[in-house]
Amino acid sequence: VRTDSLGLRGPEPSTDAGRPRILAVGDSFTFGTGVDDDETWEAVLASGLAARGAPVEILNAGVPGYGFDQVFRAAQSWSAKLRPDLVLVGLHCTDLASDWDVPLWDLREGRPVPLDPSRNWIALQARLRDATPAPLRGLRTWRELVGALHHRDPFGQLPVRDWAGATAWQRDKVVALLGATELPGAAQRAAIVMPCKEDLDGTSSALWADLPDRLERAGVPTLDAGRELRKPERPEIAAGLFYRHDIHLTPAGNRWVASRVENFLLERGLLARAPLPLAAPGAAAGAVP
Repeated sequence: VRTDSLGLRGPEPSTDAGRPRILAVGDSFTFGTGVDDDETWEAVLASGLAARGAPVEILNAGVPGYGFDQVFRAAQSWSAKLRPDLVLVGLHCTDLASDWDVPLWDLREGRPVPLDPSRNWIALQARLRDATPAPLRGLRTWRELVGALHHRDPFGQLPVRDWAGATAWQRDKVVALLGATELPGAAQRAAIVMPCKEDLDGTSSALWADLPDRLERAGVPTLDAGRELRKPERPEIAAGLFYRHDIHLTPAGNRWVASRVENFLLERGLLARAPLPLAAPGAAAGAVP
């Protein structure tokens, strides 16, 4: 893995003002956990667009372990700094299934309200670690006490704890934040619903519900890149997209995402600074039959 001087995965940002700049934010599926630098979907996408006469700069701001709240906060800060033409916000099943218990926003009457980022279990663990002398931190009892905070809600920031209520709350936040909150310095934004292993057994349908449609109605162009994987009549297309003993995408899975993002960008006219003709069917780089 190579990171630039800003801490983003990949080469240094270009000084060529003539190329459209795309900022990709998300979790480990955006970062590209498990693949080399030239195998991430962003790198494959950049190569595919360049081959079609549309050189773009794609900056990879994915961070493994982020939930949606952290992803959106990163989108705000990086957009202000890098001023991209387009921000692609990666969404994953874990954003709804598990990564909602370190929130940065709540919803009050449907509007996002910032929360104190120091009032959650991770921040509390960190403060306890920093305030405890090193010899005490080595004691088993201390480790067990601090470990008991794992995925707790010590400050009562979460409005719900049951799984169905939490996923619905998180879906509402995604729509409220992406649909109504400006990204400073960004010309456009779009959402990418990443493929996840839950697509293969159908359990992702309950997670996503109507989220892609709601985002579209809120004015956020949205690509559901896992939709095809949920079709029972074509299970063969999923072969090799995920690592067998890991949730992440293989190089083939990253190529799958890149080919669909490429067509999405062109079909929806999201590369406004470099309008391109659509490719002939099956001509997209890395397309899977």
